[in-house]
Amino acid sequence: PVGDARVAPEFGKRFEVRGDVRSAVLQVSGLGFYEFRIDGVKVGDDVLTPNETSYGHRAGLGQHFISMSDSAWRQFRVFYQQYDVRHLLARGVHQASAVVAGGVYSSTNRRWLHPYGSPRLWCRLVVCYKDGRSDTIATDTTWQVRRSPWVESDPFAGEVYDASAEGADRWRQAVRRQAPDGRLVLGDGPADRVVERLRP
Repeated sequence: PVGDARVAPEFGKRFEVRGDVRSAVLQVSGLGFYEFRIDGVKVGDDVLTPNETSYGHRAGLGQHFISMSDSAWRQFRVFYQQYDVRHLLARGVHQASAVVAGGVYSSTNRRWLHPYGSPRLWCRLVVCYKDGRSDTIATDTTWQVRRSPWVESDPFAGEVYDASAEGADRWRQAVRRQAPDGRLVLGDGPADRVVERLRP
């Protein structure tokens, strides 16, 4: 939906919190890697999520990697993460957003990887109020999408960020994509996190 396959799409959705929040749980997965924010604040401290898995069948896999076939995998899985986001949600209107880089799922580097498809986002935010009501905000075609400033991103070649492109592209309606064959399961492995920053 955003043209150039190297550009990481940014998804967005405005939603309203209609009362005092008792609990708010976000379940989210991006294919390949995602970073989810509420009102500009990053959710969680993990990076390069979700962990790589065999997401599903890939058309033409044997044409590029002769020694591999989908039948070699024991099972297909798609990991999602779960976060407590109650501290980010006061009464009022909020903005959810997520940038989804290609990662292993949608890499354009066919020398090393064979892609599964275009980048995708799945999420469900369940907000429960103190008066017993609840709201569910989930990905659908009411979300919007645009090109992000990450004009290239690849797990082997790194990324290119164009600061002049921040907010430059117009929002478009998101489109529904077919889910991978893999079973959607809560990720149970250790997350990647930033443990040290090196100054050049």
